[in-house]
Amino acid sequence: GQGLPLSFIQFIELIDKAINDNAAQAEAAVKESSGITKTILVMAALLIAAGILFSLVIATLLTRGVKKPLDKALHTAADVSKGKLGQPIVVDTQGEFGRAIDALNLMDEKLSTTAEEGSRQAGEVGASMQEVISVINRMSDIIGEIAATSDKRSRGGEQIHVAINQIDA
Repeated sequence: GQGLPLSFIQFIELIDKAINDNAAQAEAAVKESSGITKTILVMAALLIAAGILFSLVIATLLTRGVKKPLDKALHTAADVSKGKLGQPIVVDTQGEFGRAIDALNLMDEKLSTTAEEGSRQAGEVGASMQEVISVINRMSDIIGEIAATSDKRSRGGEQIHVAINQIDA
């Protein structure tokens, strides 16, 4: 009869030992997972900080890369609008801004050429107007001479008429 209680006691001791082993393993797992969780949280915080820093660096570089050609384009457009034509424009960028500066450069060249052509044509028109004025002055002189000759003929005709009347009388 005593073999049964011993084995029952051994069974309970084995169960207690298994429970204690499981509790120890669970406690070790909690400590280990707590350490892993802390490591993951630190790594996540570092990655977020690195991502923010990287984003700021990229934003700064992009802003500088966009601002410089944009300032050049605005300066060139302001010069063209003020009539400062024919100034060389250096394009040292690619892409949208490079094409925009190229377009401004082409517009500046065309406006400069148009202004030079207009100035040349205005000079030609001025010279032509001087010729027209000279011709009008010569025609005015000729008309004056014709009027004077006509007046002389008219007087001469009157004198002949007076002379004929005197002869008749």
